Amino acid sequence: ARHRRQEYGYIIYGVSDSGEITGSDFDIDTTKTGNEVLRFWLGNMLSPSVNIRKTETMIDSKRIMLLSVSGNENRPVQYKNIAYIRNGAQTVKLSGFESIERDLWRDTLPVSIELLPVSDVMPASDISELLNIKSYFDQIQGKMPSTPELMARKLVDQQFLISVVEDQLYKISYTGALLLAHNLSDFTNMQRKALRIIRYKGKGKLHADQDIIINKGYISAIKEADTHYSLLLPRVEDISTLQRDIIAEYPYQAWRELLVNTLVHQDLSGSDYPTIEIFSDRIEFSNSGLPILDFNRFIDGNSARNPVLVDAMYFMRLCEQRGSGIDRVINSLEEAGLPPLKNIPQPHKTRIAIYAHQDLSRLSKADRYLICYQHACLRFETNQTMTNASLRERLNLPETNTARVSVSQIIKEAIELGMIKSAQDEASRKYASYIPFWA
Repeated sequence: ARHRRQEYGYIIYGVSDSGEITGSDFDIDTTKTGNEVLRFWLGNMLSPSVNIRKTETMIDSKRIMLLSVSGNENRPVQYKNIAYIRNGAQTVKLSGFESIERDLWRDTLPVSIELLPVSDVMPASDISELLNIKSYFDQIQGKMPSTPELMARKLVDQQFLISVVEDQLYKISYTGALLLAHNLSDFTNMQRKALRIIRYKGKGKLHADQDIIINKGYISAIKEADTHYSLLLPRVEDISTLQRDIIAEYPYQAWRELLVNTLVHQDLSGSDYPTIEIFSDRIEFSNSGLPILDFNRFIDGNSARNPVLVDAMYFMRLCEQRGSGIDRVINSLEEAGLPPLKNIPQPHKTRIAIYAHQDLSRLSKADRYLICYQHACLRFETNQTMTNASLRERLNLPETNTARVSVSQIIKEAIELGMIKSAQDEASRKYASYIPFWA
C-alpha cells in the first residue's frame, strides 16, 4: 500500500485471479493457525502490527470477503523479521529489490500534516463546491481546464488533492483546503487556521474597534488582507514630495512579507489563529509555534516549517522560496526610517513587530543595537560592509562630530555584545567597517 502511496492494501477472497466469482468460506476471525485465531496469530507474527478491517458481501449468492490492510507509516512491515512485497503474482523478499526498498522507506516516513486528507471521498465534479478553483488558476494566470477530471489531475499534481481511485475519486488535502477553501470552517479543525486581523484603539488591547476573521483559503485571504492594509493602517503625510501625499505609515513591502510569513511558517498542529494586531504605535504578526530559526538568523537563514505549503505558494508567486523575505522587510523599514524589526518572545508562539517612527533619542539601547545589527546584516547580504557613515545615514543623523561619536559608541557596544565584528583584522577607525557576528 505505501509503495503505491495508498492508505490500504487489499486481499479479496472468493474471486479467482481471472476475475471469476467463486465464493469463499474463509474468515480471518474463525480460521486458526495452530491453536490461535488467524487475526491474533498475524498480530504476533507481523512487526509493526497493522490494522486489518473485514468486509463481507454476497454476489450471485456467493460469499466474498475483503480484507483492508492499513499501510504502516514508520517502516516496512515484516513477517517473522523479514519484509516481503508483491512482484506480479509472486510474493518475494523485499531485500532483493533495492530500488523498491529505498522508495518504500521514503514512503513510510511519517506523513506531513500538509498532505493529510481533510475531506470525504468525492468525484471531481464536487470539488469546486468546497474549493475556489478559479482563484488558483487566476493566481497562476492559467486557463481553467475544460472538464472537472482535467482540473482534478492538475490539483493532484500540486498536492491539493489526493487521488483515491485514479481519475475518479479524490480527497482534499490539508494544503489544498488551506489555500483554496471557500470556507475553512467546512473542514474539520481548520477554522482556527483562518487569518485574523484586529485593530485596537491606543497601544494596548483594552479596546478593539475592528476584529476581522477572513475565513477563506489563503489565496483569497491575502488579497482581502491587502484591502485592510489600505483601510485600517494609520496614515501620515509624506513631506518628501511637493504634493505632500498622505501615505500608510508602514511600508507595504514589510506588511506583505510579514503577512505571508505569518501564514506560511505557522505550526499547523497549533490552535492559534495566524493573527495581525494593529496598535497606534506598532503592528504585531503572530502564529502558532516557536521559531525554527533563531530570530537573529532570520535574515540569512532559509528553513521552512511547511515545505509543501511554501512550494505551493512559491509556485503561485505568493512568497519567496529562497529566504529573501526578511531582507526585504528590513530594507523597507530602513528606507522608511522606522525602528528595527523586533521579536517578542512568547511561549509556544512566534510574535514579530514593526514600529511607527521614533526619534533616535527615544529608542532604547537595545533597539539601537538591533538597528546596528540588522543594518550590518543587510549590508552583508548585498556584498557590502557597514561603516560609521552608513549606520549614521540609517539612523538619519547629521554629519557632525557629535553624531559620529554617538554612532561609534553604538558600534563599540554592539561588538562587545557579540552582535557584529570588524570586517578587517586591523584597520584604522577612519576606514573601519563591520559585518554580522555569523559572517
